[in-house]
Amino acid sequence: MYLSRDLLVLFAVGAAVILLFYFLSYRTLRGILLPFLVVLVGSVWSLGLMALLGFTLTLLNIVTPPLLLTVGSSYGIHILNAYYRSPASAHRQPGWLPGVLEEVSATILWASLISVIGFASLIATNIRQVREFAVVTSFGTISCAVLALLFFPAVLSRLPAPLPVHARRVRAGLLSALLLRLSGFVVHRRWPVVAALAAAALGFAFALPHIRTDTDTIGYFPRQDPAVKDMYFLTGKLGGFDEINVTLLAPAEEAGYFLRPAALARVAALEQDLRAIPDISYAVSFASYVRFLNRVMNGEDRVPENRALILLLSRFVRTLAADPGAGKTVGGLMNADFSSLTLTMRIYNSRTGKFINEQGLRDLLARVRPLLASGLPAEVKTEIWGMSLQYLSLSDLLRGNLARSFGMSVLLVLVVAALTFRSVRFGLLAVVPLVSGMMLNFVLMALARIPLDMTTIMVSSVAVGMGVDDAIHFIISYRRRRARVGGEGRRAVAATLLATGRPILLTSLSIVAGLLVLALASFRPIVYFSVLVVFTLAATCAATLVALPALLALFPRLGAVRAGPRGRRPPL
Repeated sequence: MYLSRDLLVLFAVGAAVILLFYFLSYRTLRGILLPFLVVLVGSVWSLGLMALLGFTLTLLNIVTPPLLLTVGSSYGIHILNAYYRSPASAHRQPGWLPGVLEEVSATILWASLISVIGFASLIATNIRQVREFAVVTSFGTISCAVLALLFFPAVLSRLPAPLPVHARRVRAGLLSALLLRLSGFVVHRRWPVVAALAAAALGFAFALPHIRTDTDTIGYFPRQDPAVKDMYFLTGKLGGFDEINVTLLAPAEEAGYFLRPAALARVAALEQDLRAIPDISYAVSFASYVRFLNRVMNGEDRVPENRALILLLSRFVRTLAADPGAGKTVGGLMNADFSSLTLTMRIYNSRTGKFINEQGLRDLLARVRPLLASGLPAEVKTEIWGMSLQYLSLSDLLRGNLARSFGMSVLLVLVVAALTFRSVRFGLLAVVPLVSGMMLNFVLMALARIPLDMTTIMVSSVAVGMGVDDAIHFIISYRRRRARVGGEGRRAVAATLLATGRPILLTSLSIVAGLLVLALASFRPIVYFSVLVVFTLAATCAATLVALPALLALFPRLGAVRAGPRGRRPPL
């Protein structure tokens, strides 16, 4: 119910936000409908692929349509910016549109390729839902790029040239004035920007160890949902539903070992020590039932010193274990020859009355293990198991998937960028804004105590897929302008910032506005995902407009382009 409702609401509100943004940016019918039609068709194709492949609607792929709305909108903004910035004299020449869109087409081509690399890196994870998200978003990104490169220019070529008033709104305006001031700042204040990057790296190093993971699926649902409130109420009253089991194995697997009074007395004493831990609501084993039977028969709340009652109870237990109805429950107390015994503990968060989280479970295990070591003979082997421990494995899996997908995507982006620019140095510069944004993302997660879960692990790959586009666009534009102005590296930086800053800023704003819609979702992880992606992409945009130009201005000889044979510029 929540997923179906959120899909419709998020898609509708996201579409309305994108349309409003196009209207405020260009205020022309073609500037509103054409880019929106591109992202709408790309999103519909992606939903069709989900149906064709049999993918079900999950907590992860519900964000795909709003995500594609924002990804595809950036391609349209780059095309419209080049379209409206073209000089009026060019409009009277035949075939003027392909020449105008040549540079931005290369940007869209490479940016979409790198976006697909970022999304597709999630295929390397071990979680099926994440892999399905990677497939659908990669396909949707390719669809939007193809439509932007083919359908968009084809329609524009059939329309009259833009009016001068619309072109002036793009070439000169408030954003252009702000970018002019920004270009002067980054060129003359290079070292403070570098110091800010170093501070971000230092903050990341301190924040990374403090990021926690959360695998509490009940916490995904709205807190005011009646089912969630009832579940938390019962948890507080009953002492939780989660259980941890400890299987004790006799020395040399000796049969009948746990029918000995001394051995059961050690187990009973261990149970009392475990019950003293606040987060353990009860601990029970075969020794507990022996104590209970002795208390009923003899009035003594302890394991009896003779074996009569123990053997009597063992016969009852064996008999009940053979019953198909009760056998699964009773048979779990011990094995057939009593060479092993299982102790079951019910756990919860005693301070909040709710389910115990990952860190609480790790802390609890740190207290349980020493008690097992001191309360039992050294020859008795122990094994802790249970469904709750699988969440810890999932937590470790999430961390491993995050490191693997992010590392793979950054490496592939670096390789593709280096091949694109035929320069390792420019490849490294292309990932500087992305890495800066990701470092600040982890700082925010640590400060706001936003946990790592199945949705927030995707932030890194989504940021790679969307955040590196602006850096690619900036460097392509910078290299072209650097070739024109020769050795004036800082002049080329300022000119590039003025020309490309507007589409970079507008695309980032459209993405931020579109993804903020996800904050309306019913599920808390999707809200976290929205906040983190928006923050990361905003930080990446700021690094593209400030840090990247500052680094290029700091090394003005970087990127000096020599003319090739017959005076031609070398390819990018």
